[in-house]
Amino acid sequence: MAGLRGRDDSPDPWHRGQYPDLIVNQDEDAINSGILLRVLYEHVVTFCWIATDPASNYPRWQSDGLVQNLKLHNDALNYGITFLDPPELAAAQAATDQLPDVASMADKVGRHWGGSIDGFQSKLANPGPGGLVTFRGMYIPAYRTLSDAVHGQQDVMDAYINAGARLWPVGPQAS
Repeated sequence: MAGLRGRDDSPDPWHRGQYPDLIVNQDEDAINSGILLRVLYEHVVTFCWIATDPASNYPRWQSDGLVQNLKLHNDALNYGITFLDPPELAAAQAATDQLPDVASMADKVGRHWGGSIDGFQSKLANPGPGGLVTFRGMYIPAYRTLSDAVHGQQDVMDAYINAGARLWPVGPQAS
C-alpha cells in the first residue's frame, strides 16, 4: 500500500508514523482535502439556498432529511436494525419533498444573492473562465470535478492503492 507509514518530519503524531494502520501520502491528502471542499461547498449552497426563500425551502430541506432517514431505516431493517421509532417512522413516511440537485440550488443562490452581497458575483452575461467566480460557476471546480473522488473512480483510487502490493493485490500488475 502506498504510504503505509506517515511522514517522519511531521509534528503531528497521526502523520509521523505512530499509527501505522493509517495510510498517509500527499496524493491522498489532496484527495481528502478535495472531498472536504466538496462537502463544504454543498453545505454552503444548501444553507444559502434555504435563505433565498426560508418559508418554502426550510420545510423542503426538513422533508428531504426525513426522506433520507426513511431510506436509512429501510436499509437497516435488512440487518435487523430499527433506526426510527414509530413516531419518527410515521413522519418520514409522510415526507415527500426532496431537495433540488446542487447545481440547481447553486444557480438559484447566484441569481438571488449575486451582486447584493460581497463575494457573491452576479451571473455574467458572457462569463468565459471568469464565470467560475459565480456561485454556480464554483460548482464545476468545487463539486463536479471532485465527484471522481467521492464515487471512487479508478484514477482517484490509485492514490490509495499501490497496484500489485503484497497486502492487497489489485490492478493489472497484481499477481
